[in-house]
Amino acid sequence: MEATGDQQKHFVLVHGACLGAWSWFKLIPLLEAAGHRVSAFDLSASGTDTKVIQQVTTLSDYTMAMEKFPEKIAVAVFLTAFMPDSVHKPS
Repeated sequence: MEATGDQQKHFVLVHGACLGAWSWFKLIPLLEAAGHRVSAFDLSASGTDTKVIQQVTTLSDYTMAMEKFPEKIAVAVFLTAFMPDSVHKPS
């Protein structure tokens, strides 16, 4: 069941709290084998990123791609993750 042409998607995988990009190591090869593009990265102060959590003062220091580029995002699924927005302060 490989993706071809207009069926190919680009998945951006965002890890949850206390994890890193490594948490997607089983899913990435499955999506790529199906013909999709996949990006997974470490958020600030997570995984291999050397920033300490005290340097992350707001959730906007993380990724706000959905807010900045809504026309490029079809679906977002948050699993064991903080769900940032541009209106509410993090608790």
